[in-house]
Amino acid sequence: MKKKVALICLVCLALAIPIAGYAEQGFEKKEGMPASPTTAQPPITTMPKATVTPTAAAPIVTTPVATAIANPTVEPPARATPFPGTVTVNEADPEAARYQGTWDTPYGLLTLTASGKHVHGEYAYANGTMEMALSADGKSMVGKWYEEPTRLPPRDSGKIAFTLSDDGNILHGKWWYGENEYGDIWDGARVNDASAS
Repeated sequence: MKKKVALICLVCLALAIPIAGYAEQGFEKKEGMPASPTTAQPPITTMPKATVTPTAAAPIVTTPVATAIANPTVEPPARATPFPGTVTVNEADPEAARYQGTWDTPYGLLTLTASGKHVHGEYAYANGTMEMALSADGKSMVGKWYEEPTRLPPRDSGKIAFTLSDDGNILHGKWWYGENEYGDIWDGARVNDASAS
């Protein structure tokens, strides 16, 4: 620490001393420069050179994330908990599984994924998502939809409910702004995939 302070003082001292006798050294006086000092300047004393002795480097601590960044072939560790808005995958309830798949709707393709008695949905309009649960009677899915920019009610979130046709290929739904405000129909047809019952 003392060596750093001494080095800083030396630099400050060198910058603060006026240039003595610049004319005598072959430099011309420029406009705005102070005149050459008329009195002799004391000799500049130099401090002895500081020697720096390298110390042992601190140990490098590696974490799985740091390893993954440094070596892109290594996969980063899995999150302990899912991201908000995602559903932990487990075996879907048979009634909830009937909703699973891709649906052609007025708001673009809607992809529904079932897990237990819950269904998570994603659609392109306003980067929308929905979280629903199987109703107590098992005949419908009810939940909430969320859209950008705020994903908050009443304008960017609200209630939603869906039922399925008997053959499982037509989705009948209704959405509302907020809890009970105006809404509209949200129907869809199943896009050919293996999820149809």
